[in-house]
Amino acid sequence: MKVLYLSAELTPLAKVGGLADVAGSLPKALKNLNIDIRVMIPYYQTIEEQHIKKHKLTDRLIVPFGDKNYIVTIYQGTLPNSTVPLYLLHHHEWLSTGPIYSKKRERFMFFSQAVLEFLKHDFFAPDIIHVNDWHVAAVPLLLKKDKFFQNTKIKSLLTIHNLAMKGKVANIKTKLWHPSLYENNKKRTYNILQQGILYSDWINTVSPQYAKEILTKEYGTKLLPDLLKNKKKITGIINGIDSELFNPKNEKYAKKNYDINHLNNKKSNKAFLQYRAGFPKKDNTPLIGLVTRITLQKGIRLIVKIIPKLAKLNAQFVFTGAGKEPLENALKNAVKKYPHKFFFLNAYNLPFSQSIYSGADMFLMPSKFEPCGLGQMIAMAYGTIPIVRATGGLKDTVKDGVNGFRFDKYDANELFLAIKRALNVYEDKAKWNKMVRTAMKQDFSWKKSALEYKKLYLKLASS
Repeated sequence: MKVLYLSAELTPLAKVGGLADVAGSLPKALKNLNIDIRVMIPYYQTIEEQHIKKHKLTDRLIVPFGDKNYIVTIYQGTLPNSTVPLYLLHHHEWLSTGPIYSKKRERFMFFSQAVLEFLKHDFFAPDIIHVNDWHVAAVPLLLKKDKFFQNTKIKSLLTIHNLAMKGKVANIKTKLWHPSLYENNKKRTYNILQQGILYSDWINTVSPQYAKEILTKEYGTKLLPDLLKNKKKITGIINGIDSELFNPKNEKYAKKNYDINHLNNKKSNKAFLQYRAGFPKKDNTPLIGLVTRITLQKGIRLIVKIIPKLAKLNAQFVFTGAGKEPLENALKNAVKKYPHKFFFLNAYNLPFSQSIYSGADMFLMPSKFEPCGLGQMIAMAYGTIPIVRATGGLKDTVKDGVNGFRFDKYDANELFLAIKRALNVYEDKAKWNKMVRTAMKQDFSWKKSALEYKKLYLKLASS
């Protein structure tokens, strides 16, 4: 089984969000299942600056795009700390200048076209092309429309990590993009994710619950008609986490390492986090953490609405993240008004984020929608109990009163009541310790999910 895995991001070389974490860990798990999987991403400027080990495959890949032909260089290396082959596509103008998302969306259209030209040579002949999100969702369409591939048996799998990110692009001048595919004829606009939905051989989302949700009016948005037409080829496979990377036993940013048999060491991490936040060191005061993008999707508005009520609780709150300025300012104001209750580091800071996972008692994820979510799984690995809204992967992974707490309605008061329930259980140390141990025993590694992907690959290849 040969698979070409396409992504716009890849941990640790080019990371912006959770997409990078999946691309950096799932292929490794699939390689362990004897799949010849190879990853391909643009050779961004940020990767060039890291001087990774690689060799040149060719510097003469001709890529037609718009009215011109461009010459692309292909390098080959391996994913860091693995034997998974990695292809890097370099073109100074289109792919290798500026941050990952600094260019217009045409960058990823160019990348998709370059992938197609790569496949016309003898570098690698995949059975499956696995595309992730809108960035490379054009590839299934290009495969179907290019006459070169009409007699091949290459199958395509589209993984939707976030349906809200559609990737709209206008005025692409190439014969493969026919006007009949325009989402908006007047503006000559393509919806790239829509093309992936229409032309891929199979679609999966990053959790079973999200696969159901995108077939509803609330979550399906304008793509609902296309999704409903193709619902027989939609399934959900929950994401995993790197269980070696996210492990309190060897967490390099923890004050003290611990495991399920040495939970007392977690108290040292809590004390350090309280010190870092400027809080009084109180072991019996529950410490509630949040590591997220500060956006509406992540439920920050719900938190902001109940700040005065949260300030009255016997609890401390430590937040970190960056995003929308109005929401950031609201959290900053909470810190000014209640400095002994709230702390907010307005940045993405890996060491501090990891100190929250290893030092907090509870972890907030009140998301408006959450295709999978990794934070709740990471938190549980560290014995930090998640408080989540029952949506997407949060609903699939958190069992209320067993390994965390859930609330159903997207409502600030519902969130507040869930937090109060968690605080009440925290007072019962025997019950709380049982929950912590249950959470830490959950297996959120890629082993099970990788097997599901292997089954899906085999089904596709034989169809």
